[in-house]
Amino acid sequence: MPELNTQEILGDAYVYPVAANTTVCAGEIACINADGYLVAGSKTTGLKAVGIAQETATVVAAGSATCLVRRGTFKLENLSSDAVDLADVGSNCYIHDSGTVCATETETPSHSVAGKVRGIIDGKVAVRFD
Repeated sequence: MPELNTQEILGDAYVYPVAANTTVCAGEIACINADGYLVAGSKTTGLKAVGIAQETATVVAAGSATCLVRRGTFKLENLSSDAVDLADVGSNCYIHDSGTVCATETETPSHSVAGKVRGIIDGKVAVRFD
């Protein structure tokens, strides 16, 4: 097999096209929906969390604007009625809304995975988005 010139992508910031009739606000959990477009995190089955939005984007037509999203570890609100705790470190946590995570996915509709719990800091959940 010949040598390949495989290029490395440096950094943890990516740009995604935003879904139709959607606003994604800076600081929200950013997710890819079933159609491949960016939406704000919500209690919805099938979303794929990709990081935290770094800017606000409002879109009417799908893909007519993009939003910068950063991957990494971020502190998010902890849902008190289904709180993530120290025993959950290393496990998945789940999206409750665009800024809050919870420990389980058992509500209806079921929650999508936010990311891996890395710790609890000042009552907030450190979540790793890969």
